[in-house]
Amino acid sequence: KALSGWMSDKSLDQPHAALQLIRVLVHAPAAQRMLANLDVVADGSAAVVMLELLLTAPGVVPLQRSGLASLWALIHLAGPKSGVAEKLLDAGIFEHLEDELEDSHADEAVAHGIGGCVMQLAKGDVRAQTRLTELGAQALVSKIFDEHPRRDLPRTFLEPSRVAQGWEVISRRDRA
Repeated sequence: KALSGWMSDKSLDQPHAALQLIRVLVHAPAAQRMLANLDVVADGSAAVVMLELLLTAPGVVPLQRSGLASLWALIHLAGPKSGVAEKLLDAGIFEHLEDELEDSHADEAVAHGIGGCVMQLAKGDVRAQTRLTELGAQALVSKIFDEHPRRDLPRTFLEPSRVAQGWEVISRRDRA
């Protein structure tokens, strides 16, 4: 509710302190344990609200940085069995991520947030993996890795002949 309220009267000319606070909270281990048990997080509602916020401000780099990092964490907290990936895909997340890479591709934090969200959507959710594959997710993440390399993220799933195996690599990595 607080995020929805903040969205209604936010100013895109001001620092995004509220969103930065949310980002800190969803990444704090103690807060994550509590947040994962909240219905609005567990059922994916908080992630959908975060996406709605991101959709209102394409190309606003400070907002997209914090918002994508927070969305990535919210998808993780909801987990693959929650159906959050399907809800977000239905709400247009992939299209937003593609557009946002163009709007702010020079910003490394936004690019990594986009890649992280895509991989988190795919992790452990076969239906989401199928949809993401059909949408061209591997090409999007490959482009991000090419422009902004990271050694700590798996690249296996980027090879078209190994798509299914690659999505499974992501799933196994999180279980370890």
